[in-house]
Amino acid sequence: MKDYSHHYSEHRFAQKLKQLSNLTAVRAHALRLWRLLNDPDTSVATKAAIVAALGYLICPLDLIPDGLPGGLLDDLAVLTGLLALITGQDDPPST
Repeated sequence: MKDYSHHYSEHRFAQKLKQLSNLTAVRAHALRLWRLLNDPDTSVATKAAIVAALGYLICPLDLIPDGLPGGLLDDLAVLTGLLALITGQDDPPST
């Protein structure tokens, strides 16, 4: 997987959240990861993975371009997969 961490910034993340206002699962997972990113108890390795995942969400060039129908399915898979790894659950609850 490419390193998308250089695409992440809080400003670009906020812009992406505005675009995702109708996509509740993607938005909920992104917000949960953002809260974990800002939690002082989250490890540096986990924070690096979160920044890469949020960078992937923000970056318009990914496996399935966001402008295509179903274009956010890959983003949802990345966010859901990371949350499952972090929380140790198969299906992380949305917030």
